[in-house]
Amino acid sequence: MQKFTINFNQWKQAVLMGIVILLLSGLAIAQTEPELKLSDAIRQALETHPSLMQSRESIRQSEAQLRGSYSSWLPQVNLNSQYSRSKQEDSESKNSYNGSLSASQLIYDFGKTPAYIRKYQQNLQQAQLTYQNEELNVVLTVKSAYFSALKAKEELIIAKETLESVKLHLKLATTSYELGKVAKLDVTKAEVEVANAELNLVNAINNDRIAIRTLANAMGLSNWKDSIPQLEETQYSRATEDLPELIKIADQNRPDLLVYQTRNEALKASLQYTQKSHLPTLSASGSFSGSGEDFPMDKNWSAGLSLSMNIFDGFNTEAQLDEIKSQLKALQAEQTKSLQDTELDVSTNYYNVLSGEEKIKAARKLVEQSQESLRLATGRYENGLGTLLDVTDAQVSYTDARVSLAGAIYDYQTDCAKLDTSIGRK
Repeated sequence: MQKFTINFNQWKQAVLMGIVILLLSGLAIAQTEPELKLSDAIRQALETHPSLMQSRESIRQSEAQLRGSYSSWLPQVNLNSQYSRSKQEDSESKNSYNGSLSASQLIYDFGKTPAYIRKYQQNLQQAQLTYQNEELNVVLTVKSAYFSALKAKEELIIAKETLESVKLHLKLATTSYELGKVAKLDVTKAEVEVANAELNLVNAINNDRIAIRTLANAMGLSNWKDSIPQLEETQYSRATEDLPELIKIADQNRPDLLVYQTRNEALKASLQYTQKSHLPTLSASGSFSGSGEDFPMDKNWSAGLSLSMNIFDGFNTEAQLDEIKSQLKALQAEQTKSLQDTELDVSTNYYNVLSGEEKIKAARKLVEQSQESLRLATGRYENGLGTLLDVTDAQVSYTDARVSLAGAIYDYQTDCAKLDTSIGRK
């Protein structure tokens, strides 16, 4: 009987321990942040970024303006009614009723209305291209912030590993001092090295938090949770075309360049409309009205054609024509400047990408060399053949090399993203 009791207690304890482990595991799983992929960050930004929401509303405004411009082709109908009661001295009060229904219809205006409508059609296209350009800018901002966050995360890992490494140096220096192999100065230097590593870790933690907040801002999120999501390690490759082909693609694809064509067409439509302002406008109108002091009222109707024409407006039309022609010339000069800036932008990003590839190769080699140097310096110090200063210098070089490699990798991916944006690709 005693044996059964002991086994039962052991079994009960094992069950309770299993339940505790399961609860803790479930809590850990619940607290694990899902991985935030670059594609998810971009999709979130395209859905909720305020600047894109503003651009979408600009498109809706242009659509409304275009619909309003078609009203000139449609009949204009007005309904008026009036009732009044009056009384004069020594007379009875009188009622007065008036009502009218009138309509007018444009028949022909020698192309003024089509030019007017075409202007708003071009304005709508301009709003759509502006939205596409804003999309490119938002996507680039998200990519840059994402790669910066990955860089900050890698630098945080380096800072933590460096701190652990210098703590080992302190332990080694302390042991050597206790054995009488080195002076107290080595221990003090090792303590300074640990303090510097702790300070660098604090800065790395802060930079990591700021990088995550910057990414949240780029995604258009205002209320970001305190926990830091896991970012997906992304390998971003550059465009494969050569520089002349990339410049050609940019000229054909970039919305901020294509918008010049719509702006040019809108100005031409305004020019055509202004040129036709001296031409006559033919319209038809009709009305039906009734008035009287009682019902049934006296009825009247009318119908007719009208022809209106601007004979002289004090040279206002000529001044407007000169202004529009000047705007067209200024727009052409602005377009030429934008083409030149685009070529420079594409070329700069292209050469930065090529340089980035070489920087990564050099940084990888530097990491290998500095790691080997640290290993040799540590071994020499352990055997009493080197100084702690050699170990410290080697550790600093190794840490700097790893930080440089992380910067080279993520700066390269950012430059690739900039190159894509400069040629009008998302």
